[in-house]
Amino acid sequence: MKQNFIFYFFGVFMFLGFIQIGNTQTLLAEFDRANNTDCVATSTWVTSNLTASTLCRGAGIAYTSGGDYNSNGFGGSFDSDDYISFSITPDATYTLDITEIKIRLDRSSTGPSNFVLRSNQDAYVSDLFTESALSASGNTYTISLSLTGITSEIEFRVFAWGASSGSGTFDVEGFAGTNMADPGIQITGTLTNLGGNNPPVISNIIQNPSAGITSSTAVSVSADVTDTDGTITGVELHWGTASGVLGTTIAMPYSGSGDTYTTTTDIPAQANGTTVFYEVYAVDDDSDGSTSAEI
Repeated sequence: MKQNFIFYFFGVFMFLGFIQIGNTQTLLAEFDRANNTDCVATSTWVTSNLTASTLCRGAGIAYTSGGDYNSNGFGGSFDSDDYISFSITPDATYTLDITEIKIRLDRSSTGPSNFVLRSNQDAYVSDLFTESALSASGNTYTISLSLTGITSEIEFRVFAWGASSGSGTFDVEGFAGTNMADPGIQITGTLTNLGGNNPPVISNIIQNPSAGITSSTAVSVSADVTDTDGTITGVELHWGTASGVLGTTIAMPYSGSGDTYTTTTDIPAQANGTTVFYEVYAVDDDSDGSTSAEI
């Protein structure tokens, strides 16, 4: 869930941050769905110690215009070349468990009404999810999975068919994201370090004040930061007034109490209607860093 603060005369909100990396279920990746003649050209957001592809098309389908990642050329029956693909890969010494994929799909009136989700874990044989009545007005699917012990790239493919015309379209649409404004796909699960250094864990992100923010209110931020096998050597707040553009840094030294680190200076007051976005970054004595979700 995207969380930010907006300077209004009577704006009120509060939030809780979440752990970015560790042995608890967390958001692993968000995939942009901006249309392109080939694969999506804009970056995928991933948590630390993961890499990811962008959305791509199989050889049997083609680009068609539209604001979403839009394709045509689907047939009436299943074809192994008619798919949208995306993948994530854990870094060396990490193992990945995937518990959920969220995806929003849409079609034109003559586009494919059937799709299945499969992966390279069994050479795209087994169905992880099936749909035989995709609405022409679109659906958001939250797919529960139990894929464990992944140590190399896992690629997913959404195979679609049942089109009544080759010009019928099938597209990945957007929904409210956490680190992107409107991704088309989110992957949730667990990333575990099997060896080497464990990076810092960031939790309990709190802003002060949490409510009653006006155009004359400055805001401080604190977070709990721990490291299971080393020491924290630095914590910073990165902030800005556009999502993904967090170019201003404020140091967050140890507060002297518990595991809490607090900004040395406040995020300054902003004009009414300004949205401020921020994240917390921490690094340990092995130079491994972690970054919280953008708040």
